[in-house]
Amino acid sequence: MATRLAAVGVTGAQITLDGPAEIHDRRRKLHNGKETFDRIIRKLKEIKDILKILVRVNIDKDNFDAAFGLVEILKREEILDSVYLYFSHVNSSTASKKSIL
Repeated sequence: MATRLAAVGVTGAQITLDGPAEIHDRRRKLHNGKETFDRIIRKLKEIKDILKILVRVNIDKDNFDAAFGLVEILKREEILDSVYLYFSHVNSSTASKKSIL
């Protein structure tokens, strides 16, 4: 999909993570209940040289301390230097608890 998007002029995409796998997967499951963190990391590695990727990390009072662990994972997986990373404060009025995809 990233290659197809790039072919029609799309230059970037935003991907959202809520922390390391144990936090992200608890918050963001597919409709079928499957976890999403490992899939996102795998796809980031595949597309990081095709599109400019903005990784948004949602931060709240429950996952603030885990943000550093996520940065380490992105570094270890050789993703950190290829994406733009930013942190966004979320609260109960800005966060959604619904399943994705």
